[in-house]
Amino acid sequence: MTPDKFTDQLIEAFLREFDGRLAAVALYGSKVEPEFTDRWSDTDLILVFRPEEQPKLRALNELVSRLGRILGREVHHQTGKLVARYVIQSGPTIEALDLSVFGYDQWLAEKTVSPGPHRLLWGKFPERKGALDADGSPAPYSAAAIDANWFLYYECVKKLKRRDNLIGLHLLLKLMQENLVLEMIARDEETGTNIHRFGGNEPVRWLSGLHKLEADNTALLLENLRQLSAWYDQQLLNRIPDYESRFSAFVEYLEVE
Repeated sequence: MTPDKFTDQLIEAFLREFDGRLAAVALYGSKVEPEFTDRWSDTDLILVFRPEEQPKLRALNELVSRLGRILGREVHHQTGKLVARYVIQSGPTIEALDLSVFGYDQWLAEKTVSPGPHRLLWGKFPERKGALDADGSPAPYSAAAIDANWFLYYECVKKLKRRDNLIGLHLLLKLMQENLVLEMIARDEETGTNIHRFGGNEPVRWLSGLHKLEADNTALLLENLRQLSAWYDQQLLNRIPDYESRFSAFVEYLEVE
């Protein structure tokens, strides 16, 4: 079915376990394009269930555990959809498995078929207009994400001003993570791919002063937050045509004593 033995074992197990309940099984990510595959490549699968059938995490966990020892797991659960990521010891090797599992109705509500190139391995995708035209381009950075991040900037100021450096540092590190998301999106746009298999040892200059941060130095944490917000605001101005800068308003809030 595929050139990969572990993937073949997975497909056979899913079809045997969920016989009559699945509408489609597809491979996506790097293993669709072997030139992007290396020892660290995940096996990325899409499972789409038939009408009235809902994906059950317990059933997935039990099936995966029969294929090998689960060494690690991360789950994101939504109504009608879940993403389950596993690290599995399968014989002499350790494999990474990412499952995007859809109930029928949730599949129809999705805007794109997958995060990138995909190959149908079994069954047939339920039809939805435009769903199979995904070209692998990164999703736009949404207005909701922008609002949510700016909210965290203000929350971070409030915590640090109150000398709650524990939560303040937690929020600051989360905002750094969100800035790295923008860096990755920018790289995807420049290289025309969203497969993060081979980096270019890219410098992340706004992180160059990270080693100077001290958890009990509130002034230094606030200055780092200000610099981070300036970079974030500028990136949004560069890439989103109708975005209006929010940096000056944030600095005013930051400077209030």
